[in-house]
Amino acid sequence: MMSGKYIDSLPASLTETLSLAPGTSGVTSPFQALGRSGILHSFTLGRLGEIGIDMVCDVIVSDDLVDETKVLSLFIKAYDAGAKQTILCVSPGLSPDARKLADIYRIRVIVGTSQEEATSKLVSTIAPGPF
Repeated sequence: MMSGKYIDSLPASLTETLSLAPGTSGVTSPFQALGRSGILHSFTLGRLGEIGIDMVCDVIVSDDLVDETKVLSLFIKAYDAGAKQTILCVSPGLSPDARKLADIYRIRVIVGTSQEEATSKLVSTIAPGPF
């Protein structure tokens, strides 16, 4: 099983859509956060809140189902950074073990059949409503 490729940042068109959408103030792509460990973590995108980090997200694209190592990695980075919400956006999907871990760690999973579909769903999730 291929482990998948991290997407460093959203395409410019989606970043622009997010910047114009209501309720998406402060969403940044790419996003970095300094963890309690002193390690600087990188995410595809994130949002700072009034106090701390509201949300972090990684986008991973693979030829096969994304495995549990990617879920574990995201959980550890998000936990260390103190993120309130964690999102994993994947294409084409998660392996059964990865899905179990995402559920246990309360990571919201967004799945698309392609990178474009997955990131479009991500934008709709972060910025619900017409824009």
